[in-house]
Amino acid sequence: MYSLSDIFGNRNTIEKMSSAVKSGQISHSYIITGSPGTGKTLLANIFAKMIQCEDKSGSIPCLHCSSCNVFDSGNHPDVIYVVPTKRKAVGIDDIRTQVLVKAATKPYKYSRKVFIIENADTLTAEAQNSLLKTLEEPPEYVVFIMTAVSARALLPTVLSRSVILKTEELPAKEISKYLAEKLGIPEDKASFYGEYARGSIGEAVKLSSSEEFSEMHQLVFDILASARTSDITTFTSNVSLLEKYKQNPEFLDIFTLFYRDLMIIKLIGNTDYIIQKDKADFLTAEARKETSQNISDKLEAVLKAKKELASNVNFNLCVELMLMKIKEKTT
Repeated sequence: MYSLSDIFGNRNTIEKMSSAVKSGQISHSYIITGSPGTGKTLLANIFAKMIQCEDKSGSIPCLHCSSCNVFDSGNHPDVIYVVPTKRKAVGIDDIRTQVLVKAATKPYKYSRKVFIIENADTLTAEAQNSLLKTLEEPPEYVVFIMTAVSARALLPTVLSRSVILKTEELPAKEISKYLAEKLGIPEDKASFYGEYARGSIGEAVKLSSSEEFSEMHQLVFDILASARTSDITTFTSNVSLLEKYKQNPEFLDIFTLFYRDLMIIKLIGNTDYIIQKDKADFLTAEARKETSQNISDKLEAVLKAKKELASNVNFNLCVELMLMKIKEKTT
């Protein structure tokens, strides 16, 4: 069920949507932009539901009218999801068959016909030009709701005929609160995912349910925790364990996170501002054994490896050299 209670943050965008619907001043085209995981798809669906809601006397969407009920069933006759049929992105043939033909006929039952196009910034120029024909002279009942990471990839002529709505990156505490309250994730874990997601609530939700990410996080932590007790040959041989993440450089972000937390503890003397609060006891003990310079040197080695891997340097050699540097700086 799509309702306003599903949305965490993005209050300004919601207010603009609500105001447009309640006043009846609904434009023919909207583009919702924002970073991945900031709620663009959810907002597009709720906006479509608000537009089609039959009861405008109170909170919208009202959740009880005929339109709201049929929307939640996934079979709303006057909400059309434009999807690619031949390629990964919506093409000109998709616009012709799914938009132009259907926009020419009046709504089946409700007041408007709403077209939702996700990832509109991946539309080809030909597809956008084809869509432009309807945007220039839209039937009074047609509304387009598009989502895009960036509006720059869209033609200026498309942008000039659309209202741009921007999503917000949420503070880590807001995301953590959502994970704890809505999904029941323990507070220390919720805090970690909230910080790690960098403002993306969608990314936080995805990570919190990802076994692969959880395993990767634990593996990196175990490797780094062994630096003080392993000899250099054993420690650098961990490259073989990390090789499965060859196509996922995110594992280096966890290395960075480890030394970031160590440095914070070293500098301020407590764990109030660390991200990995579930590892607080170990990190505190480790920070006591480290010098600020050594932590800095190890962090530099990780950042260098990240930069080199982005330049397609040999994975095993690059990571092995990074681990060697980390071991050398662990006293």
